[in-house]
Amino acid sequence: MIPATALLLMGLLGSLGHCVGMCTPVTLLLSRPARGAEDGPVRRGWLVLLHLGRLSTYALLGALAGVLGHLLSAWRASLQPVQGLVALLLAGVLGYMAGAVAGWVPPLETLWADWTGRWGQAVRRALARPASSTLQAYGLGLLWGLLPCGLVYAALLLAATTGHPLWAAGGMLLFGLGTLPVMAGVGWLAVRGDLRQRERWRKAAALLLLLFGVQMALRGLAAWGLVPHFHLGGVMLW
Repeated sequence: MIPATALLLMGLLGSLGHCVGMCTPVTLLLSRPARGAEDGPVRRGWLVLLHLGRLSTYALLGALAGVLGHLLSAWRASLQPVQGLVALLLAGVLGYMAGAVAGWVPPLETLWADWTGRWGQAVRRALARPASSTLQAYGLGLLWGLLPCGLVYAALLLAATTGHPLWAAGGMLLFGLGTLPVMAGVGWLAVRGDLRQRERWRKAAALLLLLFGVQMALRGLAAWGLVPHFHLGGVMLW
């Protein structure tokens, strides 16, 4: 399914620049109890539970997006015009995010700074409790998934086009899994206190996000019949 592939790629590409830049302070905050642990398995377990919680939230939000997509499909005989609109919206979001990763424009997250502040207060209250509970780590991961994020919102738009709660939940799970390689690395480096390599990824990530945005724009135009679809073998690129 094309949305699933696109969501996986969005997670992989977006995490290279956007997540590294935006989520490094969050990772430092959430990994504070792990940094205080001397036992390596305890530190790794804390980070694993954090990401399991984050992916659980993404899957739940994806299911809700799929319900919305299903309602839209019941309203219209075909989702194709809606999918074209969503693809063009995604193209705009990804293009803007590429500029934000490159440092040319402010990040989208500035639009909901107040909500981000409330999220930070909730996390600090949770961190004030004893850090020995695995439930605490998983709960913090669930909160992490609710952090206002332009990339997550873009992924939810794409997940909604599946028109099915289970497919959308699976797509958002793939999106989360796509972010894992980079975010897990950032988390481990945060635990070790070494984040000097992150700036090297920013320009490459901005270019990849821009290319992905162009692909989504072409897909939206093709859905509206303005440009022909293009296939590479058995895969429709747009």
